[in-house]
Amino acid sequence: MYFFQIDKFFFKVYLFEKVEVMKKILLLSLLFLSFLYAKIDDNEVISKANNLNKQILVYVFSKNCYYCMKMDKEVFAEKEVQNAINKNYILLKVDAFKDKLPFSLQKKYKKITPSFFILDKNGKYQNSIIGSWTKKDFLEILKENLK
Repeated sequence: MYFFQIDKFFFKVYLFEKVEVMKKILLLSLLFLSFLYAKIDDNEVISKANNLNKQILVYVFSKNCYYCMKMDKEVFAEKEVQNAINKNYILLKVDAFKDKLPFSLQKKYKKITPSFFILDKNGKYQNSIIGSWTKKDFLEILKENLK
């Protein structure tokens, strides 16, 4: 009988310690995930866009999307495209599977990547463009959507 009580006590302490460790792991995991899924602050972006007098370009991509990788490699890597974006837009790159879309764009998003949303400097939706583009075509799209 005495050994049974010791084993029972030991089991309770061991179980309690395991639960406490699991709680800590869960809390740390949630904290880490909160950084991964950080929400874009719409007001901060609008303030920056107004201060710089630029429109907002939201690029929705996914890591496994062939056409997103193609756009990154063949279009966004080009200095001319980077200059055009930096001159006229604030670029927000949003992972479709990890991030929440800013400016209530979820209503406009068709679940296709890559997708581009053009907003004015106040965050008001102007246009959306879906698909992968050549450098020449994408520069034309950027130019056509300037207000």
